[in-house]
Amino acid sequence: GQRVGLGIDMPGERFEVSDPEAVPLARYADGKIAGAMRTFRDWNSIYFATPSCFTPEFLQNIARFGGVHIYNTPGDMFFHHRDDLLVLHGVEGNTNQLRFPYPVELQDLYTGEVLREPVVKLKPGESRLFRVKRR
Repeated sequence: GQRVGLGIDMPGERFEVSDPEAVPLARYADGKIAGAMRTFRDWNSIYFATPSCFTPEFLQNIARFGGVHIYNTPGDMFFHHRDDLLVLHGVEGNTNQLRFPYPVELQDLYTGEVLREPVVKLKPGESRLFRVKRR
């Protein structure tokens, strides 16, 4: 129900989804299906006929549909994680509850502070690095 992407059609031949079992995700201005998803027995399929810039929420929903663990609410920070390191960069300045797929202890590599809860507030443009220890 929301507009995402650039809102422009590509010139030339246009592809559209015609599978009646696919769930529409995006439509052209004329209502034809430009993107859809379909669940099969052993895998999931997502198809988009045109390149576009999607919102962080939209991309997160696609990742969730594919079974990817979601660590954070989208849009507020850039996030990089490997087993022992977490790098965060603030965009909007919101408070974020980080969700790991296992219990962790986060220690700020600049200050030495250990977070009691995986909750981080970053100012726009602020970066923080954390050592990640599995509990």
